[in-house]
Amino acid sequence: MPEAAQEIFVAINDMEFSEFFASEYARLCWLGCALTGSPVQAEELAQKALVRLWWRWRLVGRPNDPASYARRVLVNRHRSVLRRAAVEARSLARRGPEELALPAGDEQAMVLWQAVQALPVRQRVVLVLRYYSDHHRDHRGT
Repeated sequence: MPEAAQEIFVAINDMEFSEFFASEYARLCWLGCALTGSPVQAEELAQKALVRLWWRWRLVGRPNDPASYARRVLVNRHRSVLRRAAVEARSLARRGPEELALPAGDEQAMVLWQAVQALPVRQRVVLVLRYYSDHHRDHRGT
């Protein structure tokens, strides 16, 4: 295919995909929200499904039923996320807190370590990033 004809073909495919995106994005978000219960996770699933569809559209051409393809990708991605979370949970349950690396030091360090372990995950992350990794407030976003 000559280069000019290929550019026209790509432009037509992009326009057709843009129309599909506009008509299906909200439905995919709704499906994702029904699966996850979270609008944020739903949008992420919908976006990933549409990116995957876009690549297929560009490389192989328009699927016979792009809406079904996008829904299938979204559901499969959600299943992958659930599987990964289950594997991580099983791994953490097997390891237990006693197998975690404890900081070397005195009794004060052990007490601190136990207090940090009792915190919710997000608060632990903040503490680790702030004090252990030396990320200060003025470094946010960099």
